[in-house]
Amino acid sequence: MTCPCCSGAPLAECCGRYLDHAVPAPTPEALMRSRYTAFTRGTPAALEYLVASHHPLHREPGLAEGLAETTRALDGWERLEVLASSVDGDTGWVEFVATFRQGGQRGELRERSSFVCEGGRWFYTTGVID
Repeated sequence: MTCPCCSGAPLAECCGRYLDHAVPAPTPEALMRSRYTAFTRGTPAALEYLVASHHPLHREPGLAEGLAETTRALDGWERLEVLASSVDGDTGWVEFVATFRQGGQRGELRERSSFVCEGGRWFYTTGVID
């Protein structure tokens, strides 16, 4: 199976190894791609990964329930396009467009996500939606 993050690589060689907690995502872009892949899967394990990869200081109460609700509300994710990314020491950002379907209509999520690396592991902190 090809990885949903649009890398073209097999899932097991791409985001699957991060979702399985075999190795941590090495960059903000890799983490963002793996989080997108987790959203496309929508399984309990994938939602657990989304919470675990969200920085503890930025986890709002009810985060897991909100992520599950978002996943259920969509008909599915279709495509991910990374527009730009950058790393500066232990911080980084990724700008992307994720295409989805909801109620039979196509939509786009445009976001600039921020990340921080602690203890050799990248975490999602916040995102600004366009």
